[in-house]
Amino acid sequence: MAEARRPEAGFVEVNGTKLYYEVLGEGHPLVLIHGGYMDRRMWDDQFAVFAEHYQVIRYDVRGFGKTELPQVPYADRQDLYDLLMFLGVERAYLLGLSLRRGDCD
Repeated sequence: MAEARRPEAGFVEVNGTKLYYEVLGEGHPLVLIHGGYMDRRMWDDQFAVFAEHYQVIRYDVRGFGKTELPQVPYADRQDLYDLLMFLGVERAYLLGLSLRRGDCD
């Protein structure tokens, strides 16, 4: 059994808030986006497994988990873009669930 690894974790400031993120593994980046009314922990069972082959990035979308509630107008796609730029990621695979909320895009 492989030794348990701890993810790199932190906050990144984007458009009026701080997004919480975690990164684990090496390889081509794979972003895990949680479904509505959940947070990054919904990927707990997959996080370390995917990290055996990818650099896995998971984060809490605004208003969920450790990320603050929205205080200003925003776009989820811009938040993700800003997070990836902060991490130095130009291309990534995306894996997610529906998150559609009526008050944002």
